[in-house]
Amino acid sequence: FRSAGNKIGFSRSKLHLGQIYIDQDRLLDARQSLDSAETSGEYPETLWQVWFHRGRMHEKLGRLEEARKAYMESIDIIENIRGNLTIDEFKSSYLENKREVYEKLINLLQEMGDPVEAFRYSERAKARAICSRA
Repeated sequence: FRSAGNKIGFSRSKLHLGQIYIDQDRLLDARQSLDSAETSGEYPETLWQVWFHRGRMHEKLGRLEEARKAYMESIDIIENIRGNLTIDEFKSSYLENKREVYEKLINLLQEMGDPVEAFRYSERAKARAICSRA
């Protein structure tokens, strides 16, 4: 991808490599891959996933505050993308495969002893799901 000048392909391959490294607990390698995925292109569909996997990485490292911030950034990007969609059919299907981001953040907030914020994100996720079906 790099030699062909395909920035999005390179970015996505680095993203998936980072995900694999996290699953294998190779967190230093994961950080490098995720950083590379982010800097190789500003593609929102890739960026929300970079932040989501950064959250997973920080969680594994016990850096809960950094994980919280990463999950929130991921959700902000997701909601921004969804807000820019103009066709209702696209909006309704866009959030279908992104529930895990909300779930990770909600569980983390509960673990961190912030049930009020966890509840807010739970309600936010429900509202997005309801708006998607309407």
